Amino acid sequence: MENTPPWVQIAQGIYIGTILTLDLPRSIEAFQGIPYAKPPIGNLRFRPPEKVEVSSNTYDATRLGPAAPGKQLLPGSAMTYSEDCLTVNIYRVARVDVENATGLLPVVVYFHAGAFNRGTSSSHNTASMLAWSSQPFVAVSFNYRLGALGFLPSTATANQGLLNLGLKDQIALLDWVQENIASFGGNPLEVTLMGLSAGAHSQQFAEFLCEVGSPENASDDEIFDFLRSVPLEVITQAQETIFDRYNTSLRWAFQPVIDGEIIRRPPLDTWRLGLWHKMPILTGFCRNEGSLYVNKSMQTSSQFNDFFGNLLPKLSKADNNQLKELYPDPTMQPRCQYVETRSGVGAQYKRVEAAYAHYAYVAPVRQTANFASAAMTQPVYLYQWAAVSSELNGARHGDNKRVSQSNSKFYTGQTSLGPV
Repeated sequence: MENTPPWVQIAQGIYIGTILTLDLPRSIEAFQGIPYAKPPIGNLRFRPPEKVEVSSNTYDATRLGPAAPGKQLLPGSAMTYSEDCLTVNIYRVARVDVENATGLLPVVVYFHAGAFNRGTSSSHNTASMLAWSSQPFVAVSFNYRLGALGFLPSTATANQGLLNLGLKDQIALLDWVQENIASFGGNPLEVTLMGLSAGAHSQQFAEFLCEVGSPENASDDEIFDFLRSVPLEVITQAQETIFDRYNTSLRWAFQPVIDGEIIRRPPLDTWRLGLWHKMPILTGFCRNEGSLYVNKSMQTSSQFNDFFGNLLPKLSKADNNQLKELYPDPTMQPRCQYVETRSGVGAQYKRVEAAYAHYAYVAPVRQTANFASAAMTQPVYLYQWAAVSSELNGARHGDNKRVSQSNSKFYTGQTSLGPV
């Protein structure tokens, strides 16, 4: 019947979903907040994800699960955080709307953004993306551990096999999709991965231990026994203190690191050696990727030099000279493309925004496309997002997320959905 809520039975139980219709061109069946791994709480904190036990119980799957503890994406946003965050959301077009509904549909898995320190699956309107699609598919979004709980790098975590727990969560989710997505109408052999942003950097472990008050001269086992016993608030406060201390552009704390298991070598070496899965790639960048991360009031060339000196302290004199040639000082060359004409910003803003954007985002994306297209026959697509969301920020980092959600409000003048 039309008003009967959708339900699905998998090995972990029977899940009752809901039907979404608000602002959507077609009805979407949603199964939300389904655990894909055991809650990483108590003794499972700082441990790899474990599979959910088999069950015949019936569970409510009408609400999104809580976000992983991390630094808030937007100040004052109302959001529920919990360590019990390893949940997945599945969306499909209402079966009555799908032609040949008995056939399995392609699957898209969306990885949320947030520099591995913040964000949640709800930051992307995955149901809207599906509802506005001209072709039906099964859409998946999920949460994974962030910050110190998901990416705490050190010799101690390496010795315990606990590096990159957030990436291990992602792998557990993909395993769950392979095992269960057919029950939702998805084809496990046709899975596309989709995501936005997030960096690849690391941070020191000792500072975190000092912040949480870990006992001195303790063994690795004792350290992690202690970290599993302290209240979550102690962990999150220490995490935010360290994050804020290094929150200069790409120097974010708590990032994926080379662990010899998931990340076996520097990513650039992997590209050069051709050791990646050959598959079609669509990648791109926004025209003003740097506008959220640089000082808009920057006035002097010395400030420009100091910014990159702090960001990249190992730049050689030759590197610095080339940087100045590629991005000339607009106060010295009034005809260069970086002359600032907007009011309320510094004379160096356009220059530093472009230089940082190219370094942090544009060049890596183009490099990825070049490596991939040169080494495989599968297609590689590269795009630039140029739709301006505001005069000062331009086409800023994350603006391209809006079109992937295909929300009609975007096309009628809605402003950016916020940084990611």
